Amino acid sequence: MSSQQNLITVRGYVVALPGNQEGCEDAKVAVHKENGEEYVIIPRGMGIDLVDLINAGVEVTGALLERGGHKFIQVRQYKPQDEYDGHWYDDKD
Repeated sequence: MSSQQNLITVRGYVVALPGNQEGCEDAKVAVHKENGEEYVIIPRGMGIDLVDLINAGVEVTGALLERGGHKFIQVRQYKPQDEYDGHWYDDKD
């Protein structure tokens, strides 16, 4: 099986993870999609950079790994998404 076959692209917001999540002890952040799905970022390589982008919209491409009821991504590349700017901070409610 080619390593390209398990690559996925996810768009959402970078969120901080609590330190006590079982199975995710080393992870600091995840990408949370608007539909509620969450992908834990493996803290290696480019994934480390996402800690600096908490609350920012991103598009992340990487290898998917499912373990212990969690979806993990080993980040190969990411792009901040300008279209998300201010979306969470909309005070019109």
